Amino acid sequence: MTKNSTMQAPAPSKILSRLDCALVYTPIDKDVFDKKIVVGVCMHNSVDTIRKCLISIMEQDIFSSDVAIVLLDDSSTDNWKESIQDFLLFPNILVISANAGTPSRARNTILDFADINFPNLQWVARLDSDDYLSSPQALSTMCQAGEKNNAKYVLGGNNLT
Repeated sequence: MTKNSTMQAPAPSKILSRLDCALVYTPIDKDVFDKKIVVGVCMHNSVDTIRKCLISIMEQDIFSSDVAIVLLDDSSTDNWKESIQDFLLFPNILVISANAGTPSRARNTILDFADINFPNLQWVARLDSDDYLSSPQALSTMCQAGEKNNAKYVLGGNNLT
């Protein structure tokens, strides 16, 4: 999880354009871009794991008020979208696609997208689609620890309790 201390107005990104990054689904409620916390989820052919990952994020105690989920589809060929169609009705979820090619490039694409599009952004958490948050307080605990210590970064493993 990283804290964003300076923001720029939305602008095109050379990095994102090289990866053919595009916003493919955005909720009707544009307030999603005002959220202070973004949880970025990278996925590639994740039909079997994406639901559990999303449920763990949506069960966070701060989800509805402060959190946006950015799903990055890295050229999937499975039917992941059909498996989470009901989740796409939530105003906090948006989907981007990119031809990132590697997990690290996909993660960095989410960071770039969040920096460009979320002017109130304070924290970014990253998960792969086969990861999940282990408790409903995982995000708030990490944010509180970062704020308390005036940290730029808070690192957690796949099983933060």
